[in-house]
Amino acid sequence: MVSVTTASPNTGFVKPSNAELESLASIVFGRCPHLKSDGPDAVPEFTRAFLVVGLMYRLPVPSKKRYFGSFVDDANEILIRWGMASVTSSAFLAAALAHGDIPWQSADPTLGALLEIGLDPHTGLKCTNAWRAILAGQAFLPPVPPAELKRRSDALPPVKIYQESHGQMKLVAADQRLW
Repeated sequence: MVSVTTASPNTGFVKPSNAELESLASIVFGRCPHLKSDGPDAVPEFTRAFLVVGLMYRLPVPSKKRYFGSFVDDANEILIRWGMASVTSSAFLAAALAHGDIPWQSADPTLGALLEIGLDPHTGLKCTNAWRAILAGQAFLPPVPPAELKRRSDALPPVKIYQESHGQMKLVAADQRLW
């Protein structure tokens, strides 16, 4: 029998304690209840997803080279190799949000935007362990606006903001952009 051993990538990920993982799960599911799976496996599934996401490198922007589901597939292949149960895409996204350092784009069918995430299994930026800030109450990273929305915004003329003062309009701010 042949056995192949691979080393985990050195992403700089520091594993939280079990109590911290439970707290992170509680925070994520409190802020995003639609990501919580039904049943008692929600926290263990989140924990498995969180550990695998920690082993992936970060990108400065969401990846357009791969579908979100392919990252979930990669995670599940790793978990199967470890002899662990697989995770759903919801648990994977919840884990990515809880990491606090992964840029993402939400899906928007009206703009043709897919759910995208700034991860790469082989190369990129190291994990900043920003999950500690999430535990301390920091908000999740907001989604990156879809490129189509940014293009539309850039095509519009700059916004000028006026305020009425003593019957006259005075310029308050100029060259404001939506994004």
